[in-house]
Amino acid sequence: MCFICSGLEKGNMTPWEAKSNLVEMSMTLSVEHFEEVIKKIDEYITENYGNYCDFCSCSPCDCDWGQE
Repeated sequence: MCFICSGLEKGNMTPWEAKSNLVEMSMTLSVEHFEEVIKKIDEYITENYGNYCDFCSCSPCDCDWGQE
């Protein structure tokens, strides 16, 4: 298990830190695992923050961007 996945599972990393680390590690991960990590991050955000919007940083989303 990569450190991003374990960090999310253990609660040692916020989903936003995970996204940042994923960008930095993107060239070293397989495409399959990269997509799996994105899915885990999205699931974590949904489970813990509801309908969180990356654009306006609110939950539930108040902007038109997150409504599409």
